[in-house]
Amino acid sequence: MYVSDIKKWIGLHINRILIVFGAFLLIIGFFYYVVSPLNIIYRHTKLLPNKIRDIKTSVAAQDFEFLSFEIDYLKEDLIAIDKAADRMQPFSYLPFIGDYFRDLKNISSSSIEMVDISVQLFSSIESVIPNFRFKGWGIVGDSSSEASSEAALTQISAVLTKELPNYKRRLFSISKKLEEIDSQRYPRTFKGINVRAGLDEVKGLSSVIINSFGDITTLIEILPDLSGANSPKNYLIVLENNNQIRPGGGILSAYAVFNVRGGKVKISKSGDVVLLDSQSGNIITAPDSVKKYLNINNLYLKDAAYSPDLSVSATAIKNAWLNETENYPIDGVIVLDNHFILSLFRELEGENSEKTLDMTNKLNSFSLSVGKSDELNKESKGFMATLFYSMIQKTFSTSMQKRADLLKTIFDEASQKHISAYFFANTKFQSILNSYNFGGEIKNGTGDYLLISNFNINSDVSNNDIKKEVRKEVLIQDGKTISTLSLTFTNSSNNSQGAYKNFVRVYVPKGSRLISTDGSIQNVVSGEDIGKSFFEGYLEIPAGTQAVFTLKYEVSNLFSDGIYKLTVQKQLGGDSMNFAVNTPKANTRFELLKDIEIQLDI
Repeated sequence: MYVSDIKKWIGLHINRILIVFGAFLLIIGFFYYVVSPLNIIYRHTKLLPNKIRDIKTSVAAQDFEFLSFEIDYLKEDLIAIDKAADRMQPFSYLPFIGDYFRDLKNISSSSIEMVDISVQLFSSIESVIPNFRFKGWGIVGDSSSEASSEAALTQISAVLTKELPNYKRRLFSISKKLEEIDSQRYPRTFKGINVRAGLDEVKGLSSVIINSFGDITTLIEILPDLSGANSPKNYLIVLENNNQIRPGGGILSAYAVFNVRGGKVKISKSGDVVLLDSQSGNIITAPDSVKKYLNINNLYLKDAAYSPDLSVSATAIKNAWLNETENYPIDGVIVLDNHFILSLFRELEGENSEKTLDMTNKLNSFSLSVGKSDELNKESKGFMATLFYSMIQKTFSTSMQKRADLLKTIFDEASQKHISAYFFANTKFQSILNSYNFGGEIKNGTGDYLLISNFNINSDVSNNDIKKEVRKEVLIQDGKTISTLSLTFTNSSNNSQGAYKNFVRVYVPKGSRLISTDGSIQNVVSGEDIGKSFFEGYLEIPAGTQAVFTLKYEVSNLFSDGIYKLTVQKQLGGDSMNFAVNTPKANTRFELLKDIEIQLDI
């Protein structure tokens, strides 16, 4: 009787029972698939910053004994987060919100994969790391420890060169996962965290690693040679005064030689270029262009940046340097200008900081004191050594994020031609430098080409006072490309004696023929140089006036399928120019801050 009553009651209340049971399952499911995973993710995510900080501290202090354990502790949290993300994956199939759950899984699994790769790479070099010490200026210790460090650097390079290719596929897989994340789905900031920018930065870094993987492997392979592990290296750094523009960037004003041995860096020589020139009794015959422009027969170091092709100027700098220093050897030349120095100081010290403003004044003062030897200018003679010492020390003492920002600034400055480098014997490294706009090379390719090279011979006028505008009209006649190029120079200097005296050389595709010209004081000269044809004129522009230099020239057909292609290269050390390029069917306007390639219908 009791059983039948229960059955009868269940029959009467079956709908309520099912609703209650369903609600119970829903609550359990919600707790298991949502509340619990979110709680796990929250708890373990809160632990990550401290554990990452401990790893950074160990690496910075070169305390590698417990590093693997600290990485394992970090991995435990990442695994917990990844498992929680797995439990939430049923929601990834839902519309609207599914993408967020997929992103969570991609981030968690990629993080674990990166940690695994780091652990495996660390394990492969763990045995030689104790012999390697890098601190501040370089490896520290006595001569025996330096020798072991040099050997360790070579061993680390050899191991990583062998091991890294094995991880390319895994890194590519991580990059593909991160590419699937659309950062625009997320808020710009959340509780003070730059969410969207952070995601973009991680995706960008992953993309750079994949796209540059071959170069990174090559760089690690040649690192011992570059850092002097096999034999000491001397790198000559020269500061150009690009206010007095030259084809290779500017008149050379100061120098410093960095001696590198096994990663240990020291400045072995520094000083004023013009004083070095004046102390040399040896003579090198100047190239024809320098003879013509400066009316001198001898080539001095200050005038060696006479070519827009860095390989040519660097060779001239090396020859002049060896001549004036009695063959003090150098293995590479790094050329930088005032713009580069100030950009780094702004990044390190802040845009309007007192130190940045002070450096601006010092650079201007130094430019004026170059070549003088009186008592008032003694302080400037160690300018390069003091400058680079302070910048390197500041870089080593700053945060990892600031170093990343600094690296980005350096790459931006390289693309804008304010720093360039040439290494004479290491062709692999030079090839990498060229790939990332550090090499100052002249580009070759199909289509039209243009490079405008200015040579200011009046030191009373700063290149900053000259505004430059370029207009190029292109049309097709009888199967040939006809270009009319107009260069407008405006001198805004307040110096009544400040006529801008400029030899301007326009590089165009090889085989171009000059049709007509206007605006040059001297007859326009045609010739060939650095694999291009050129047209050269001379202008004198008094303060407050304007001059226009016009060239009309032709070259064989430079278009295909109705598309006109043009490569425009920026002069080393040059400032920006406003460009306008017009064809019968299209036009474009741009500010030339770096090399650019454009395509227009014609």
